[in-house]
Amino acid sequence: MTETPRLLLNPACPASGDPRMHRLTGILAALAGAEWAILTMWQEGWNRECRYVSGLPAGQPRELVLVESPDFRATLQVDSSSPAGEEAVAQAAFLVEQEMSVRKLGRQVGLLQGALDNTSAAVLLFDREGNIVYANPPADTMLTHQTEEPPRPAGADATGTPLMGLLCRWVEEAVAAPPGSSARTEVVTLADGTIVACEVLRIVTGEDEETGVVVLLQRVTAAPDLRLDILVKKFGLSPRERDVLRLLASGLQRTEIADTMCLSPHTVRDHIKRLYQKTGTSSKGELLRLLSRGGSETPAGPAR
Repeated sequence: MTETPRLLLNPACPASGDPRMHRLTGILAALAGAEWAILTMWQEGWNRECRYVSGLPAGQPRELVLVESPDFRATLQVDSSSPAGEEAVAQAAFLVEQEMSVRKLGRQVGLLQGALDNTSAAVLLFDREGNIVYANPPADTMLTHQTEEPPRPAGADATGTPLMGLLCRWVEEAVAAPPGSSARTEVVTLADGTIVACEVLRIVTGEDEETGVVVLLQRVTAAPDLRLDILVKKFGLSPRERDVLRLLASGLQRTEIADTMCLSPHTVRDHIKRLYQKTGTSSKGELLRLLSRGGSETPAGPAR
């Protein structure tokens, strides 16, 4: 039987010379009213105790148990004259738990950022006010080259809106959408002819229901059906015209298309003429070049 993978997101034991842990131990000593303190922590998976010292330990120690659970234990040794009571111990325990939570979160964020920085997809995270709080390197590159030029949407009507403006509008709509709304998916053709699949998803985190929006932009490098669908939507092609165009793109000749679709060669010829007229092309080569760029370049005029 295959074991369920363990979720290992706890931080490793901080080094004994960690300045943050040194400061924390000093704060714990002050809370306990002690001249010195030794913080000892043990967590499952560390295979050793971690000790942090503040001051110069001397004399008989007094041990305070701060946190004790099956997978984590933290104790504080202080001088025997320390007047630390239950309230001081509770405050010290709170500080230790908060420190461990911060370290755990830091490790999670570090691993996540490393993964996102090395993915090929452009990833942006917006807050509820529409401010970008994170953008990975591919997103920086894409926005740098596409901020000013308006994209060419997959639909028939161009918006004249730069990519950043388009994303901000979609983010605003996502923030206003009710919780649990499905992700918005769009396909746009950028000014340089690059086809980008875009996903916009509202996220809600924490008890205070903080709202953010994640945007994923993925270049479409090899998706002939997607490019075909873009042309169908942009130029209003019929299902028959779509099929003819698909077969043309696959390399079939007119008679072969006729045999495949059970049509006469004359009917296929008429479909091809209408494809030229609708797309503003005048030859098979122009039509297929237009298809390869997802409709991002329209030749000067229709066939005559």
